[in-house]
Amino acid sequence: MAAVGFAVSTTSAASGKVGSAGASVTTASVSSTNLLVGNDATFSTSTGTWSNYSNASLELGAGAGEAGSNALVATATGAEMIIVSGTPGNGGLTAARPGSIYSGSISAEAPTGSEEIGPVLIFYTSTGSVLNGFFGPGTSVGTSQWVPLAPVVAIAPPGTAYVVLGLIVDNAGSGSTVDFDDAWIEQTAAAATPAVVGPLSTSGNQILQSNGQPVTLRGVVLDGLESSPDPSTVTEQAVIEAKAWGANIVRVPLGEQFWLSSNCDYSPSYQSTVSQVVNWITSLGMVALLDLHYNTVGGCETGGPHNMADEAQAPTFWSQVAAQYASNPLVAFDLYNEPHNISDQIWLNGGTTTDYYAPNQTYVAAGMQQLYDSVRDTGAQNLVFISGNNWANTVPAELVSGTNIVYAIHSYTCTTVAQCQAGEPQTYDPASILGQWVGLSASLPVEITEFGWPNPDDGTYMANVISYAQSEGWGWIA
Repeated sequence: MAAVGFAVSTTSAASGKVGSAGASVTTASVSSTNLLVGNDATFSTSTGTWSNYSNASLELGAGAGEAGSNALVATATGAEMIIVSGTPGNGGLTAARPGSIYSGSISAEAPTGSEEIGPVLIFYTSTGSVLNGFFGPGTSVGTSQWVPLAPVVAIAPPGTAYVVLGLIVDNAGSGSTVDFDDAWIEQTAAAATPAVVGPLSTSGNQILQSNGQPVTLRGVVLDGLESSPDPSTVTEQAVIEAKAWGANIVRVPLGEQFWLSSNCDYSPSYQSTVSQVVNWITSLGMVALLDLHYNTVGGCETGGPHNMADEAQAPTFWSQVAAQYASNPLVAFDLYNEPHNISDQIWLNGGTTTDYYAPNQTYVAAGMQQLYDSVRDTGAQNLVFISGNNWANTVPAELVSGTNIVYAIHSYTCTTVAQCQAGEPQTYDPASILGQWVGLSASLPVEITEFGWPNPDDGTYMANVISYAQSEGWGWIA
């Protein structure tokens, strides 16, 4: 969906169901009370407070609704038709509360031809200023029957006083019409996710809390700190919203180049920024999984992804990070993101590799055993996550020697962007990657620490990965 004049986030999913942007994390149930009432919901005698936002004219359609009821009839006057359930000038703003989860949708039919329609929730301040808008997935609506649109779900941001439901009809031809009926907005209480009780340890294939109870870690990746020493995307509100959805772990990718004073891109404030983010996460009872995501291999080039961690700096990075967070029972360490284009021997013990990325430098890589030992040599007993070889897809030929280890899987089935965009059937089936790990998971803990694609507007693949993980008792991080 295109932007419509307000800041947009793509948090979308069916209420209480799996959908894009990890919305399935929530465990709360949707309320049964529709916050839209009277003609704003069912258009019995008027169009209510619904109004044109862009390229639309509205009228009451007698007998045009579901089961012969009246309906809201929207006629396009331009290429993209947008209507909303209320505006500051015309009324219809629905009272809303910051931090609560809201969902909304409507039923539709398209008498003049098939249309792609998507809902959006727009949040306002008490003075009528727009805070943000959150899109839901598009639904194809035809001419022969009424279709309930896939709902949009969003958490009300700080400062929220009101919410409205918007509907976007993409590529509507001038004069085309869409009939709407049964509009709704519902409020959901934030999920009451229990705090994780650290320190954590492993026993067999389980992760155990300090009270002896097993815990399955499910959450999200909060990226940005790998590529910027102070990114605008890593905020306390993002952490709060992760918790509200029901997350109990947040993976935080880091950049070695900003952490180490020996690197040309060293940022003196970076370590304190990371500590602040860690505190936001762990103070809410969630695990902060610190991930070595970007590094440098040839001196002072810009940090980025590489075949493997570099022996020149990565062991020092982990020695310092582990020493700093050894006393925090809710911090865990993810040794290196997506090792690839290296042998299993180099994956385990290190060695010389020529980088996959231009300018294809040759350097000495550190192995997972060396990185693990760098953590344990500080005395830190925190959980250590170790990604498999081949972009974290495959099970190691030889395991790292140690304790409190969780093996990490990444699951992306597309081999090219074009394949993802085409939505080929096999791209929606994660079994080709995840099935390799079932045997190991019988005796050791595994976690899917990254997954996504092929279509950010379609939650099918996300749902399939989550379903597979939960059938095997694995945790996952979207």
